[in-house]
Amino acid sequence: MENSADQLIIEAPHLLSPPQRFLSWFLTTLGWVAWCYLWLPACQWCADVLQSGGIFDSARSSGELVTLGIYTLIGVTLGTALVVWAMSSYYKYKGVDRRKPRGNARPQDVARQLGIPLNVLHEGQGRQVMVVHHLTDGGIARVEALG
Repeated sequence: MENSADQLIIEAPHLLSPPQRFLSWFLTTLGWVAWCYLWLPACQWCADVLQSGGIFDSARSSGELVTLGIYTLIGVTLGTALVVWAMSSYYKYKGVDRRKPRGNARPQDVARQLGIPLNVLHEGQGRQVMVVHHLTDGGIARVEALG
């Protein structure tokens, strides 16, 4: 069963034009190729270790072990920082509801804030669709209540 948040995500590839569909496919493929490319050094290192018989048997392994140790230290440091930050936020806001209601706004205030007539606001409250036409500066040109 889909919830209302899932309904906000619109996936309609059948509505894309062929060039848009190709661009979407191409960018997705490019992203996956780039992601796999980033893993090549780790795969190469693992292949070298397996080929040489182990981490400590390789002649170059001392430099590689230092690099591996540095990367491990960086990963552990970043992971620890993330856990500490998450736990501090958890304990700071534990039991506190930060999403407080803002109170009811009067329709007159909402209409004045939006710069639309009050009757358009009331008409739109009873409808499912409202179309807002904007000016070039971002202001509201007009509002239509549909459906």
